[in-house]
Amino acid sequence: PPDLDGELRLLYVGRLERRKGVHNLVRAATATPGTDWSMTLVGGDTPTAPLGLSLRDQLELMATGDERVRLIGRLDREDLRELIADSHVVVSPSLWECWPNTVLEAFEQNRPVLATPVGGHLGMVEPGGSGWLFDGTDTDRLAAGLERLIDNPEAVQAAIESGAPRGAFDRLTDPEPVRERYLELCDGRSSGGS
Repeated sequence: PPDLDGELRLLYVGRLERRKGVHNLVRAATATPGTDWSMTLVGGDTPTAPLGLSLRDQLELMATGDERVRLIGRLDREDLRELIADSHVVVSPSLWECWPNTVLEAFEQNRPVLATPVGGHLGMVEPGGSGWLFDGTDTDRLAAGLERLIDNPEAVQAAIESGAPRGAFDRLTDPEPVRERYLELCDGRSSGGS
């Protein structure tokens, strides 16, 4: 795992759009005290800022002067894998979500996830194991969740060293339980007698 060399490295991966909660994340991050962490945001821009303007432009304006927050554009798959491997925690602040590939990619690289308690996150993230859940989706709750994690880098190191994120990936991508469940559903329908 990457060394916790005095700086907890947080990573957001996804489109820069409002439904992904990235604007709340940047607002929360810039309000979070300390210099023992950094956050990198990776993703393509969208016109989802007020008045249909660039959200990336708005995020850059929000983070102006805060050297802890860095925005970069899209990355090819290999560069993204390297960045995930060099980070400690992947943050998924979505306002709603189904089954985010970003979470699976983090788990595949054995990186824990800090996520909002919505949709697929609830079935993917095991609090205290493969990651942690924020208490909500608004800026104040994101800031509180970031501060809890930044104040407890030992929990991050323990999650990585335990292999729990990679274990979650293996569990979530194993096709056999899905196949078995479909067969159970088929058996239930055929024995229903219609």
